[in-house]
Amino acid sequence: MLTESSRRHDFPSLDERTYLNTAAEGIPPGRVIDALHQYGQDKLLGMDGRDLHTVQWQRAKSALGKLLGFSADEVTLCSCSSEAFNLARAALRLAGDDEVIITDLDFPAGVTPFLCVIPVCRQGFGNAAETGRCTSKI
Repeated sequence: MLTESSRRHDFPSLDERTYLNTAAEGIPPGRVIDALHQYGQDKLLGMDGRDLHTVQWQRAKSALGKLLGFSADEVTLCSCSSEAFNLARAALRLAGDDEVIITDLDFPAGVTPFLCVIPVCRQGFGNAAETGRCTSKI
């Protein structure tokens, strides 16, 4: 939980300013800067650094899984919200008569996957897996 003390520790640059978070340009907590520095140090090891990165990746998945009540194997981390929304859209396996309610107030990355016509001829998507034909659906 964010307290005055933890805010001062995690965001020391905010001691003398008011900052309205603009999402993509938010001020990262000090621990994020530390993690990025460690990642850079690990990358300097070449392929050996990959093992260290994998350990951190698994720790993050475990922590998130614990927070949400899932195992680490049930958690996926994405590089950005666009990737996550596109993966979620694909996982839904929507049929031609399915409806998705979206809002025009949402961030574009959250809406766009549901507005695009996409081919559904990949293995396991709709009737394409059965017929071998590729169709387009919204």
